[in-house]
Amino acid sequence: MCASDVDVDGSLSAAVPQSALPCCSDQPLWTPGAMGFAELHSQHTPRVEPAGMSSSPRSPEGGGAARHAASTGRGGPMPLKMLDRRLRFDLKVGRAGWARYLPEDLRPGWLQESEPQADQAAGTPAPSVAGVAGLEEAALGSVQVTGRVRHLSFNPRGSRQVQAAFDAVGSDGERVALARELVGHVDRAARCPHANHVLQKVVAGLQPKAVQFVIDELMEASVGKVARDKYGCRTVQRVIERCPEEQVADMVAELLAESNSLCRHAYGNYVMQNLLEHGAERHRQVLLGSLCEGVRTLGVVPAGCAVIATALKHTDEDNALRLASAVLKEPDVMLAMAAQRHGGLAVTRVLEVLRGPMRNAAINIVASESQALMASRHGIEVVRYIELQAACAGA
Repeated sequence: MCASDVDVDGSLSAAVPQSALPCCSDQPLWTPGAMGFAELHSQHTPRVEPAGMSSSPRSPEGGGAARHAASTGRGGPMPLKMLDRRLRFDLKVGRAGWARYLPEDLRPGWLQESEPQADQAAGTPAPSVAGVAGLEEAALGSVQVTGRVRHLSFNPRGSRQVQAAFDAVGSDGERVALARELVGHVDRAARCPHANHVLQKVVAGLQPKAVQFVIDELMEASVGKVARDKYGCRTVQRVIERCPEEQVADMVAELLAESNSLCRHAYGNYVMQNLLEHGAERHRQVLLGSLCEGVRTLGVVPAGCAVIATALKHTDEDNALRLASAVLKEPDVMLAMAAQRHGGLAVTRVLEVLRGPMRNAAINIVASESQALMASRHGIEVVRYIELQAACAGA
C-alpha cells in the first residue's frame, strides 16, 4: 500500500479492496494524531499463539516469523515499533528532519505537534546533510562524560563523545580534569583503536606541562614498544610535536637508542620520520648519524627507505649531502632502493642533492640497470626522472 492509496480522512481509496487489508475492515485506520506507530502496529498485527495452542494444524500466521515469535515469547514482527522508536530518538536529538518527507496523513501525531508552527507556515526545507552532521556532533557533545572518560574512550561512539566534550568545555581546567581520568591507563589507551584518538586530543589540546603524565606512563610502558604499535605510534608523534625539547629529552633518548630497529619497523618508522621533521636539532643530528651508518640495512626495506627520503627533505644541505654520499657508497643498496616502495623517492632525492662527479656516478649506477628498473612500478619513476633531467640539460 502506498501513501497515495490513503485518503486524508484516513479511509482507503476505492482502488484498494478491503480484503487486502491485514486487519478487519471495520477497524478504523490510523489517522494523524490518533496513535503512534507502535500502537498502530500492536492493534493490527495478529496475535501469535504459543506452540501447541493453535486450534488448527497450521494457522495462517504459522510462518517462520510467527514460529520465531512464538519460540522467543515476542508478539510478532517489530518494524513499525523500531520506526516509532527511531523517530522519537531523532526528534529528541534534533535531527528528525527526514521525517518531514512523510505524507501529512502518515505522520504520527506527536511528530506533527512537535514541529514549530512557523516552520510549517514558511515551508522550511529539511536540514541539509551538513546541518544534520552538525546536530549529531552537538548531540555527542551534550553527553555527560565527567567521571566516565575512561569507560567511554574505549568504544567507538564513546570515544567520539569524549572528544566532542573535550572540544566543548570552556576552560583549560575542565579539559585537564577530563584528561586526568586517563591517569594509569595511558599505555592501554594509546594502543586502543578508539581511545588513542582521545589521547591524541589530550596531548594536542592541553599545555605541555599538563600532559607530563602521558610521557611518564609511555616511558614506564617502554616508549619503543608503544612506538611499534599500530595505534600507539600516533600518540608518541603528538608528544614529539607538542612538547618542548627538555620535557621529551629522556623519551627521545630511548627512541634514539633503538633508532635502526624503529626505522625498519612498519609503524616505528613513522615516529622516526616525525622526529626528523619536528624534533630538536641535536636529536635530529644523532638520528642522521645513525642513518648514515645504517644505510646498508635501512635501504633494503620500504620503511627504512621512507625514513631516508624524509631525512633528505627535512635537513640542511650539508647533512643531506652527507646522507646522499653514504647511499652512493652502496651501489647495490641504491639499486635495491630504486626498485621498491618509498625507495624510488629516496633515490630521486639523492640525485637531487648530489652535484658534479658524484651525481654523474649515481646516474651511471641507475642507468646500468635501467632495463630491470623499467619493469618495476617504482624503478620506472627513477629512470624517467633521469631521462627528464637529461632532456632538460640537452635543451
